[in-house]
Amino acid sequence: MDLLAIAGLAGVLLVKEAGVPIPVPGDLLVIGAGVALAGDPPAALAVLLVILAVGYFGGSVQFLLARRVLRGPLLAGLARVGISEARVDRLADRFRRSGARGVAVARMTPGIRIAAIAAAGLAAIPFPPFLGGLVAGNGVFVAGHFGLG
Repeated sequence: MDLLAIAGLAGVLLVKEAGVPIPVPGDLLVIGAGVALAGDPPAALAVLLVILAVGYFGGSVQFLLARRVLRGPLLAGLARVGISEARVDRLADRFRRSGARGVAVARMTPGIRIAAIAAAGLAAIPFPPFLGGLVAGNGVFVAGHFGLG
């Protein structure tokens, strides 16, 4: 895998983790990178670390946007589909109490992991526990998918 391919992969994954909907499953990109690097363990480790780093950075960007800038529009959108702010607050309270563990489990769970970052932002989980959960959850999920390749 050449440097341009690694940079492109990192760029796409960064944008996806920041919350921009790109119609290419990130899991498949990670598995594909694992396949491409299966014969070169040192390069595979380096690329895995890059993938994890951009995931942590992009996830942090999405979290901070959901927590600050996009909170109002997200709550308004949820209200339009019948989910009241009171209901969001009740669910957010449960998520806040679970802290880093809750974020980690949510980020490791297929089907939930995509919404977990925005949900953590809406729940106003403090950044240190959020980041700890993101590191743990993404670490397990991404490394597992990379290893499948």
